[in-house]
Amino acid sequence: MVTNTATVSGGGETNTGNDSSSDPTTISGGPDLTIAKSHTGNFSQGQVGAVYNVTVTNSGASSTVGTVTVADTLPAGLTPTAAGGTGWTCNIAVQAVSCSRSDALGTGLSYPVIQITVTVAVTQRRW
Repeated sequence: MVTNTATVSGGGETNTGNDSSSDPTTISGGPDLTIAKSHTGNFSQGQVGAVYNVTVTNSGASSTVGTVTVADTLPAGLTPTAAGGTGWTCNIAVQAVSCSRSDALGTGLSYPVIQITVTVAVTQRRW
């Protein structure tokens, strides 16, 4: 909370008892992005087309501003082959996926899901 105070003076003033006014102002918090990553079922050795779903939500008190970026570095044995979601611009570099967008996300809302498609190595251990 901040209080903004203004005063007035001069002009031949005779009553200085009413020469200021204050306005207390609550400043709410900014955006608070959270991320959730999920998949369905088990992946198997050598599987092509396994999918992770990534959801970004704004749990904060105001909309986002500027660019929002999701970065996902996959562990050895999982190779990203595709990544995307409505409104997202995604890039794949070896084991890393990066997706970004710059439209505002309102409080309590989520961006469209990012789907990251991977290939599971034939020699990958079971989890």
